Amino acid sequence: MYDDGLGVAKNEQESKRFKALGCKLDPENTLCFTDEQVAEMMAFNSTANQYEEMCTQGNSVACYEAGVMWYDGSSSKAVLPARFRSAEFFKKGCDGGNPASCSMLGYQHELGISVAEDKPLAATLYGKACGPELPKACSNLGFMHSNGDGIAKDPAKAAALFKIACDAGDAAACRGLSWLFDKGEGVPKDSARAVALIQKACAGNDASACTGLGYRNLFGDGLPMDKRKAAEHFEKACTGDDGWGCHGLGLMHETNEGGAMDPAKAAALYAKACKLGHKESCDRKTAKTPAAAAPSTAAPTPAAKAATGFAILKVRLGSDTVASVERDIKARGGTTASGSNGVPGQFTLNALSGDYPEVGPTFMAVNYDFDAAGPNGRLIAVTIVRRSQYGAPYATLVDARKAAIAKDVGPLQQKSATELTAQAAG
Repeated sequence: MYDDGLGVAKNEQESKRFKALGCKLDPENTLCFTDEQVAEMMAFNSTANQYEEMCTQGNSVACYEAGVMWYDGSSSKAVLPARFRSAEFFKKGCDGGNPASCSMLGYQHELGISVAEDKPLAATLYGKACGPELPKACSNLGFMHSNGDGIAKDPAKAAALFKIACDAGDAAACRGLSWLFDKGEGVPKDSARAVALIQKACAGNDASACTGLGYRNLFGDGLPMDKRKAAEHFEKACTGDDGWGCHGLGLMHETNEGGAMDPAKAAALYAKACKLGHKESCDRKTAKTPAAAAPSTAAPTPAAKAATGFAILKVRLGSDTVASVERDIKARGGTTASGSNGVPGQFTLNALSGDYPEVGPTFMAVNYDFDAAGPNGRLIAVTIVRRSQYGAPYATLVDARKAAIAKDVGPLQQKSATELTAQAAG
């Protein structure tokens, strides 16, 4: 109105002011676009229209290209993604025999992205697409079979699918196959091959695999204990936005693992891990300077007695589930952190520092590893991790945990100087 002088006196300054206010409220309005954004929008629409016209004429590759354009939107987001439209074109492409369209439509149905979540349908679509030329479809279907995610759990099928994808260069599939060889699920147990595969996955920039490799080096699990390499793997994982990798590197800087104590850097890493969804890091992201804790033979302090009175969960390997262990941790006033589809298990719950505040900053972790994500995943291992700095209260707590677990699940297996774990079915 001010621009055209309709009903009010023409006023260029007021016109600009109201336009700025309107664009602040609705920045996606095309009236707010710069000349460059308008040009990009016109080019996008012109190209999309061409692909859509070719798609209606039966060109399945054009259907795929139209679907990708609407899935991603334009580079500067002058045209925003419209994924309900992308699904429409992916379906036409898949029905027309284009495997890449089937894979993308499967992904949308697996995660419910602008379409109804339908995991069995997603598995069918991945199956149509799977092959050396589309390894990601094989990998995604492999993880569904490995985890029993919406379809029947079938480790042997998962292994076959992971191998196709891993051989074709899909790093995530190499990680999945590594886990199966490590546990002997669907394939014969082969620790050496598991290590080689997770190394290949990390070299292929799978961030979660780099985190798993970092823990192997940190604890000497299938590889020589090497804290420098562990830190390198954690750093690569964190750079790749894996919250567990950021957390692992943060712990090394907080607890002086490898002689690299840096509380400020630890706090920054915990903050990043927290943003990436690692719950325990959210409680640890304030920089702390750990108090010196010299070994002592003195009688336990009252605080130590309070900590050691917090009994380990009475769990059974092979029968307890994610739901039952998490319930028991919370019932004892603890908190849990969870995640990871890599080493050492398909899914992990941790009883960590928040459960043992009396022990101080050099805490003990009790890790519960399960064969699958979801409430019904079965417990396959219980791990106690000891940090390099600890005093009498901490050592007393560790001894209590070891004794409680050994009583419940049998003799513990010494894996390294810093880790003890029980892995026999209980």
